[in-house]
Amino acid sequence: MRPPATLASLAAELGVSRTTVSNAYNRPDQLSPQLRTRVMEAARRLGYPGPDPVARSLRTRKAGAIGLLLTEQLSYAFRDPAAVAFLEGLTQECDRARTGLLLVPANPESEDVLAVSSASVDGFVAYSMPDDDPHLEAMLARPVPSVICDQPYLDSVDLVGIDDAAAIRGMAEHLSALGHRRVGVICMRLGRVRKDGPVDLDRQSAAHYHVQRNRLAGLRDGFTAAV
Repeated sequence: MRPPATLASLAAELGVSRTTVSNAYNRPDQLSPQLRTRVMEAARRLGYPGPDPVARSLRTRKAGAIGLLLTEQLSYAFRDPAAVAFLEGLTQECDRARTGLLLVPANPESEDVLAVSSASVDGFVAYSMPDDDPHLEAMLARPVPSVICDQPYLDSVDLVGIDDAAAIRGMAEHLSALGHRRVGVICMRLGRVRKDGPVDLDRQSAAHYHVQRNRLAGLRDGFTAAV
């Protein structure tokens, strides 16, 4: 039985350097299309699976993936329309950057942060998390770049978001202008522990989800100004 092909044996078979074979997989822009095609066809013929990703990550100190932390169970990413649209945009940018996307479980009602602290990623994106989430704390403890989308607002981390209070204040002013004076608000969770039902002012102001807290404050300001 012929031994499994290696990078060295493939290079010898083709009469090229090992760097050339490596570039065919990792830096294809360094080769002509004809040479890369020749390398890949020989690799298929000899059964060479490509460079060992574990060895490559150890050598380059790059995982080749971005970690995404979600505020809910992972299934939320495929059910919530806003999360689906967010994922679509994020994956498009990952495609352009030729990097992978790793969904990291970050259930807000769980204290287990091992998936975050051990994730093999080059950076993190946190999507709409409470400011007291242990997964967020574990993410920020990692020595890799991080960015937050929506919430929370932290001085030390880049944020992609909008002025939620101002945006929803306009909604309150619009409803008031139409003559509405008794308005009900259906809101997402305000903290890591789920507590459905009416919410008093103190709990609104103490919400650990900044977007929800600011939206409720914007509604109060808008309706108060209309009285």
